[in-house]
Amino acid sequence: EVKSHGLGVIYITHRLEEVFAIADRITVLRDGANAGERSAGQVTRALLARGPRVVILTLGEHGAFLGTPDRLAHVPAFPVTAVDTTAAGDAFNGALAVALSEGRPVELAVRFANAAAGLACTQRGAQNSLPVRTQVDAFLAAQHP
Repeated sequence: EVKSHGLGVIYITHRLEEVFAIADRITVLRDGANAGERSAGQVTRALLARGPRVVILTLGEHGAFLGTPDRLAHVPAFPVTAVDTTAAGDAFNGALAVALSEGRPVELAVRFANAAAGLACTQRGAQNSLPVRTQVDAFLAAQHP
């Protein structure tokens, strides 16, 4: 019903089969995709074939892999000194939701999410490591284009 009103659906689960019927965009941890030895491109194409318009495969310190029916792209991570990766996925998904809700193009939204995830890895713990908006914006402003 939400999709019929033109709204996006963000649904986080470990059971991918639930997602394909309702979500137009999915974000998957590479390990959760049962990727095995397949490349990020192969996994992304296989997931796109199941119906979503956008697939984002997170790759940890390597960033994320973005797939749409028209394009496949690697969106690199930002170099950080990681001390704890506990909240990286939560930071990524939260920042991705913010950026998409603001209407950012998906590749820029993934870049924003990569920045938030990277920053989360520079602090110990979970909630206290999640960056606020001003921190993510400042971090991105300090990066080379």
